[in-house]
Amino acid sequence: MANEYGNYATLNPLNQSKNTAAATISNGNLKFGSTSTSTIDSIGSTLLIPTEDQFYYFELTYHNPDTNYPYFMVHNATNLRSTDNWRAGGASYNPQGNATTGEGVTLATNHYYVDGSDTKVSYSSSAYNSTTNGDVRQIRFNGGTGEIQTDVNNSGTYITIDTLPAFGPFIVALGSGNTNEGTINFGATAFAYGPESGDKLLATQNLPEPAVINYEDEYYIQAGISHSNGSTTAVTLPKTVSGGAMARIKRTDSAGDWYVVDTVRGANKFFLWNDGAVEDTSTWSDQNLTGTTLTLPSALATGTYLIEVFFEGSYFDIDLNVGTGSAKAVAHSMGNDVGFGYWKNRETAGNGGIAYHASLGGTKWMFPPDNRAVTTSDVMFNNVDATSSAATVGTASNVNENTKNIVRYLWANSGPYAFGRYTGNLNANGPMINVGGFPQTVFIKRNENSWDWALESEALQANNVKYDFLRPNQTTAVTSSSTTNEMDFLSNGFKIRDGNNNSMNGSGIEHLYFAFGIQPLTDGAVNQGRAK
Repeated sequence: MANEYGNYATLNPLNQSKNTAAATISNGNLKFGSTSTSTIDSIGSTLLIPTEDQFYYFELTYHNPDTNYPYFMVHNATNLRSTDNWRAGGASYNPQGNATTGEGVTLATNHYYVDGSDTKVSYSSSAYNSTTNGDVRQIRFNGGTGEIQTDVNNSGTYITIDTLPAFGPFIVALGSGNTNEGTINFGATAFAYGPESGDKLLATQNLPEPAVINYEDEYYIQAGISHSNGSTTAVTLPKTVSGGAMARIKRTDSAGDWYVVDTVRGANKFFLWNDGAVEDTSTWSDQNLTGTTLTLPSALATGTYLIEVFFEGSYFDIDLNVGTGSAKAVAHSMGNDVGFGYWKNRETAGNGGIAYHASLGGTKWMFPPDNRAVTTSDVMFNNVDATSSAATVGTASNVNENTKNIVRYLWANSGPYAFGRYTGNLNANGPMINVGGFPQTVFIKRNENSWDWALESEALQANNVKYDFLRPNQTTAVTSSSTTNEMDFLSNGFKIRDGNNNSMNGSGIEHLYFAFGIQPLTDGAVNQGRAK
């Protein structure tokens, strides 16, 4: 039964910057303050502001403020780049810590920071300052247009601070320093002044209904499938393959390759995710992916397997094309922005799969067959970002060799999939990544230096803390280690718990994340993400 009241957002103790000893959280996780005169600390909200043309309203009440603290932030949730995830290092309060793009706004008591700049901007009038105990800052933010407005003590006029690039969703954060405190009101208690007509409050009952309520309509994963010696094994899928589909198959109890099959290339064709070899057709004549069945071939004669299936539609796309050697845009039919892409040259040996990640853009690429660092060049994607209608390839033979057959897979950055990046802290209280629901699979790639990929899944280990993992660039079996690659799966995302391993939580290092099979966190009218 639907909850007519829903759940209002609060501050999330799991999503706090690393200086946790210097902060206090109280009043039902709505009041936040620093206990140190030298440390800045920040905390994010439990819910995300969706990317829709709609203003959301907040109030921040100041306790013992000074000219800097406390502060309120809105930040693009998929690109948490600052040193402590919520703030830049040193004396800066800008939420990104990188002056190249505008991804967040910080409202301090008598000034603000915008678009990744460390430059203080004074409010247009002292009426918008809030340096007196009990002052109330009113904030309106539009997740579709990126416009953020503010007023103080209901002066009667909102001013527009900035307009952020509208590629959210966005997360709210509250921060403090120098023993200052602030209380944020998302609507669970009476407002001092109240929203403008038409404004929404950040609560589950006010969020748009997810386009994908059941992740299995788009993505299927199953582990522990045993294959009998010398025969095929039929795996029943949760839906009928009416369009295209791709499956990735990995033996988990022993060493084994990552096999990739799909409906487009044909039942007897596979290639290896972890290898640069060409497409193979010699041993898989009894493999098939059709109807509601994936048939594991007799070539995979024994062992236990992890199966992932991606169904073509609004969130996943398969394309076969012939390379030209010249840069070109190749259309896709998802109608949603691309979050991740994978290209494979089917004919030329040594041309391993090439990956695109939206948070890196068209200037950079990854090489999933091995552990090499993210590479910057224009040869793969011609320095062009993928869009909601096409993905561009450059001149490299991996993605566009003249006269050679290329297969391409694209995943949308919406629905059951989320792709972004975060900055590690090498601490068991690591970053919390809010993806708006409970993920079934998460894999991580450090984008600096040569570090292996790491994949963890609800199918491999159902309980938190998760530490059973696979390496998508290796053939190794499942590794179980309670001291490395630790992670919690949460109702609204995942939290890194690894304080010992640099591959997913290197201090001050950016890491890329890939979240598959997200069960959305919504109100009681639909299925909810599960707390673990």
